[in-house]
Amino acid sequence: ELDCDEADWNNIWKSYLDMDTDYAGIAKLIADGDDVHLKEAYAYGSGVRILRQDLWEMIVTFMISQNNNIKRITNSVDLLCRRIDGSAEGEELYTFPKPLEVPDEVFDDRSMGFGYRAPYLKEIYEYGANNPDWLDNLRKMSYDEAMESLLTRKGIGKKVANCICLFGLHHVDAFPIDTHAKPSL
Repeated sequence: ELDCDEADWNNIWKSYLDMDTDYAGIAKLIADGDDVHLKEAYAYGSGVRILRQDLWEMIVTFMISQNNNIKRITNSVDLLCRRIDGSAEGEELYTFPKPLEVPDEVFDDRSMGFGYRAPYLKEIYEYGANNPDWLDNLRKMSYDEAMESLLTRKGIGKKVANCICLFGLHHVDAFPIDTHAKPSL
């Protein structure tokens, strides 16, 4: 359940929750198909939606997520937002910093928990600041074009690029594969 007015539903949440995708139609295609593995996967994960999340947040957070665990990822993102937002002490909601909003010294601060990712994050923030049309251009690209563009950025490998394409650009043909997953032959 979501408690909001109709304007917020139509302008924010309907798209974010991907309510215009015909998930019932997708379920029918899977049910009518012959792929046993896909049917099992659907039965296990039915009800899951691919949220339409903010592209910049997906780029930065998936870069932070590399070789990391959820607790450390959450902590780094929280520290970044708290440090930059400037909200009143005690507030629990912070905005996610956009390009031009993060001073260089943040990436040198080891307490942020960025580790080896710090120079990559600094570079992506600089790139975003120096190329203000980049995100809009990514949104207009096909999956293959977006993958090619993302893979040119330091600190973005194939899995992270696929995560960004899926969760930030809603390319549902993207398929992130965790490094610990081994395909069965």
